[in-house]
Amino acid sequence: MSSFDACFFESKPPVELVKAALRACFTNGWAVLLTAAVMLLPATALNLAFAYLIGRTGALEALTSLQGGQFDPTKIDMREFLGSILLVAAGGMAVGAVGLLSSFAAAAAVGRMLAERALGREYGPAQAWDFVLGKVFRLIGGGIVQGIVLFGGYIIASIPAGVVALIVTAATGGMTPGAKPSPLVQVASAVIVLPLIAAIATYVVSMPSIVAVEDLGGISAVFRSFRLVAGRFRHAFAAIVLGGLIAMVPAGAVQMVMQFGFLSRLTDALGGGPGTVATYAPGTLLGLITSPILFAVQAFIYFDLRSRQTEEDFTPYELTLEVGGELPEGVQEPLAAVPSAPMPASPGAADSPAPSDMSRG
Repeated sequence: MSSFDACFFESKPPVELVKAALRACFTNGWAVLLTAAVMLLPATALNLAFAYLIGRTGALEALTSLQGGQFDPTKIDMREFLGSILLVAAGGMAVGAVGLLSSFAAAAAVGRMLAERALGREYGPAQAWDFVLGKVFRLIGGGIVQGIVLFGGYIIASIPAGVVALIVTAATGGMTPGAKPSPLVQVASAVIVLPLIAAIATYVVSMPSIVAVEDLGGISAVFRSFRLVAGRFRHAFAAIVLGGLIAMVPAGAVQMVMQFGFLSRLTDALGGGPGTVATYAPGTLLGLITSPILFAVQAFIYFDLRSRQTEEDFTPYELTLEVGGELPEGVQEPLAAVPSAPMPASPGAADSPAPSDMSRG
C-alpha cells in the first residue's frame, strides 16, 4: 500500500507553488515534461506547417506590410492580398483551436498524474495518455468552454486597448498618410491586454485539473474554478504570473529575436517557406519544452486552492474517492477512524443488584 505525499494537501505561497511545480517537472524521469510535450507535438507540427504555408505563399509579407503601415492598394493585387489575409486568419484560427485543445488535454493529463502522485502511486506517461484517450470528449468540451471564456475576455480587453492605441497613434503622428506606426502602439496595447487576460485566465486556471480529478464537464468545471478562486484571487494570480513568466517569456524572447533579427535573412537565403520555418522553429520548440512547467503550476494552484477552502475538506481520503483506487497507507475511512461507543446499559440493569451484593444478602 502506498503512502500519500502531504505537501500536496498544504497551502503554499506563490513562489513555493512554482518551486513545487519545477520539482515535479524534473523528477521521476521527467515524466511530467514528457507527458505534456508528446501531447503538444501535433499542435507544434501544425504551427510549423502553418509558418511554412504563410512564408511560401507570401501571406506573411502581406501581413507585415499591413502592420508596418506600408500598405499601398495601388501597387498590389487586391485579390491576392485579400486571399493572403484570409489564409492568415483561417490558418491562425485553426492553429489556435488545436493548440488550445491540446494544451487543455495536456494540462489535464498533468493534473491527473500529480493527483495520483499525491496519493503515493506510480503513474507514468502511458497511464496519463490512456486517461486522456478515455476522457477525450469531456476534455474537448472543457477546452471549448475555457476557450470561449478566454476569447470573450480578449474581446473585452481589446476595447480599452484599442482606445489607448488610437490615442498613442495620434500622439506619435501615426495617423498621417504613409506614416509607420510607432512601436509604442503595440507596447501600450500589450500593457492593457495582457494583465486583463492574465486575470481572466486566473479564474479558469483550475479547469483542466477539475475535469481530470473531479470528472466534471466543461460548464460545471468553469463554475467550480471560479468558486475556488473567489476570495483567493491575488494568491492565484501571482502564482500564474510567475509560472507564465518562466514558461512563456524565454520562448517569446527567442521568437522576437528570430523574427525581427533573422526573418528577412533566412527567407532570402532559404526561400519563403523554409526560411519562415527556420525563423519560428526555435521559439516554437522551446515553448514545447517549457509549456509543461505552466501546466504543473496550474495543477499545484488547483491543489492549493482546495487546501484553502473552509467549506470542504481536502484530504487524501477525499482525493482517493475522486480518482478511485485503494486508500493510501495511514488513511482510513472517517467512520472507521471513530472508536465505537460502549453499549448503553438496559434501564433495569441499574436497579438489579450486583452479584457481590446478592452474596452479602
